[in-house]
Amino acid sequence: MTKAHFVNHTHWDREWYFTTEDAQVLSDQLFSNVLKELETHPEANFTLDGQTSILDEYVEMHPEDVIRIKKLINRNQLFVGPWYTQTDAMIPDAESIIRNLVIGINDTKQKYGQPMMIGYLPDTFGFNSQLPMLLNQVGINDFIFWRGTNFKRQMDSVYFKWHSLGHSQVYAANFPLGYYTGQIALDSKKNLQEFVANRLDPGIDFESQQGQNNSVLVPSGIDQMDIIHNVSETISKINKYSHNQIVISNYPKFMRTLRQRNDLPDYQGELRYPTYARVHRTIGSVRSRIKRQNFKLEQQILRRVEPLMVIAKRCGIDVSKGLILKLWKKLLECQPHDSLGGSVSDNVAIDIDHRFKQGLEIADGIENYIKKRIAQRLKLDANQVLVFNTDPRPFNGYKKIRFLTSSKNIMFDEKYQATILSANYVAKRENIMQQTAKGFEFKDEPGYYELQVQVAVQFDGLGYQVIDFKDGAEALPELQSEQQTAIQNESWKVNYVDGNFQATTNGKTYKNIISIVDSGNDGDT
Repeated sequence: MTKAHFVNHTHWDREWYFTTEDAQVLSDQLFSNVLKELETHPEANFTLDGQTSILDEYVEMHPEDVIRIKKLINRNQLFVGPWYTQTDAMIPDAESIIRNLVIGINDTKQKYGQPMMIGYLPDTFGFNSQLPMLLNQVGINDFIFWRGTNFKRQMDSVYFKWHSLGHSQVYAANFPLGYYTGQIALDSKKNLQEFVANRLDPGIDFESQQGQNNSVLVPSGIDQMDIIHNVSETISKINKYSHNQIVISNYPKFMRTLRQRNDLPDYQGELRYPTYARVHRTIGSVRSRIKRQNFKLEQQILRRVEPLMVIAKRCGIDVSKGLILKLWKKLLECQPHDSLGGSVSDNVAIDIDHRFKQGLEIADGIENYIKKRIAQRLKLDANQVLVFNTDPRPFNGYKKIRFLTSSKNIMFDEKYQATILSANYVAKRENIMQQTAKGFEFKDEPGYYELQVQVAVQFDGLGYQVIDFKDGAEALPELQSEQQTAIQNESWKVNYVDGNFQATTNGKTYKNIISIVDSGNDGDT
């Protein structure tokens, strides 16, 4: 007889073929039902999909329910967190995954109570091999998931110790048959004997046989599923028909029993096999615009905005932490497995694009504010340019700077090796109406150049310097560009030759190293 830990939950996509607003209409009633059921049945518990964003949206509609939520979390009846949103685990930057956890954990503690400290990703489409290290960095040592396993090629058990680089590891629990293994729908309740014989017991038996497990995890729930009413009565009836022992449990309780075992196998590597469930490998190229916007905003936050905030702080210029938190949340709302994967409807794609637009506007606004304030404090004039190194390490190389001048006839100090990369001339405009202190006046706007200039500079990490230029007798030289077909470093050279990419290292050449295949994958779109 196998002991099955029965966990009632809901998997809550904020958006998929439906929009976030559609999901909120459903949550308005469903989450209210959950609170009522838990309050009237203290033996029951419910897991709210491991993300706080959906609870925030419910509380926005029902602020009066915060006290009820806190009590249920404190009694270990309602489990929320630790994520802010249910992240994709392959496409986002590692720092985005950490921030998702940090924001989710902090928000839960500040608003509702203790979060569920388990890396719970029940529907994510594959997992990067360094996820244990990222989870460990925020104090999480357990991981529960569905997709990506193959018990013959990776580990011979649904439960194992998953290692990443260094000494990082998590105790991992897989439900290979999905987060709906023990789903009790209305039809199932009408004939529990058939449900046990055809679905529940076969699922438990399969999990127990993959590693000789005497105790297994049985999740009961599906997308946007309501709580099971009178769950103790239902489980009591199920036990009359099952050859296993079914007990009401929760994810933290099961992971504590798993930690007591000393026979779990070890595994290191990605979790991306489509053996028992699709992992949508081609989802990485679906709606590529979303991926490009995600990369752009991530890099702007990590490589520009946050380093500029550090520099600004050192200069005595404060930027609101609430503003950067709002920016991160805009990004994280675009990074759930469905949203970032792009397996969404056109209506949802429009919403995602709009969030990226808002995030990029906030990021640009923070950048512009900091640069303007520093320039004002330095009292820069029209012939000075402020240049930053926003990386934490020293820089020695070329940077591109943009500025406006009345002419291309300018000069920099020789050490900068300045050359014009591009020059856009804006023609003179006559009789431009301007509103001044005297009222409306008509003026002529002289023509000017918008220049992009390459300069050679040296920097310490996280700093800035002021570069001067002056009027010259002749135009600054322009860079003569040639079409490049190769890139290289000290070890490798990659060429584009006759329509194919080839790589050379240690005198050996590898041909056709990159290929693009037009192929679909069931469920991707």
